Amino acid sequence: MVGLKIGIDLGTSTFRAYVEGKGIVLSEPSVIAIDREDGSVAAVGLRAHEMIGKAPQVYKVIKPIEGGSVVDYDMAQLMLGIFFDKICKNKVFKPTVAACMPSGITALEQRTLLQLFLTAGTGRICLFEQPLAAAIGAGIVLDKPFGTMIIDIGSGTTDLAVVTMGSTAVSYCIKTGSELLNKNIIDYLRINRGILIGEKTAEELKLQLGGAVRREEEIAAVSRGKSVEDGMPFYFEVTANEINLAIKDSIESICKSVLSVLEITPPELLKDITESGIILSGAASRLFGLDKLISEYTSIKTTVVAEPETVVVKGLGKALRNIEYLKQQGYVFKTFEDL
Repeated sequence: MVGLKIGIDLGTSTFRAYVEGKGIVLSEPSVIAIDREDGSVAAVGLRAHEMIGKAPQVYKVIKPIEGGSVVDYDMAQLMLGIFFDKICKNKVFKPTVAACMPSGITALEQRTLLQLFLTAGTGRICLFEQPLAAAIGAGIVLDKPFGTMIIDIGSGTTDLAVVTMGSTAVSYCIKTGSELLNKNIIDYLRINRGILIGEKTAEELKLQLGGAVRREEEIAAVSRGKSVEDGMPFYFEVTANEINLAIKDSIESICKSVLSVLEITPPELLKDITESGIILSGAASRLFGLDKLISEYTSIKTTVVAEPETVVVKGLGKALRNIEYLKQQGYVFKTFEDL
């Protein structure tokens, strides 16, 4: 007998797991809370996320993944182990896992990820570049010599890649993601409006009002924050165009990165991309007008995949259906003995 085959998207903000035949079996925030006094785990996932900004001092809320990288190995291992217990329950055999990684990470960062998964309860593990997993999840046929460009805008990074014949021909990654957009909004309101807000409020404003381009008809939302001057809470109104101004530089950095990738793409693959278009995935790809803005920058049709938040983990799940084919393509499933 063998263990479960699990596709895992260990994102900066969200952990997702896909099991063949069952679909997405777990989707929770990548957050863990511990007791400061004895180091015991107080909460993981959604419960830990609800404690952000509200927990008493006895608890420390930690996000062990930042910018697509492991920043707190011990806490990430604890968190992953608990998630694996939820997924595998009383299974005797350890699971086979396909997990995603940002494009262009170092060999040391890859080794850290492999070790993290194996120490947390994985039997064997294979890492996939995030845009490639997104391409598989989007249903793109990858065994043909045809180039497709994928832009996956995650919480911590934006991964850009040109994929063909089951692998990436060109890839690039920048530390710009949806969490940076939240920080942009927090900084803008503090500096320009004298208003203090938290990450959750910034996320809500981004979802309600966020846009890559200015809207023809102005919309606004009312939220609650604190005054920079006296710290007193109050309600305030903010417009969509203010949010657009707050995140403008980050959006431009994404667009310029797209141009940079296209500039180094081989001519024949570039021809394919101009015919098939650019594909957007990741939660931030839903940002109002982003597809149109990238189309304007590149003169190439740009579309958002269906269910962009989950396309990566679904791609990982699909990849696990034919492990022998993956091995033929050069993908290696590693165990502790291989490290």
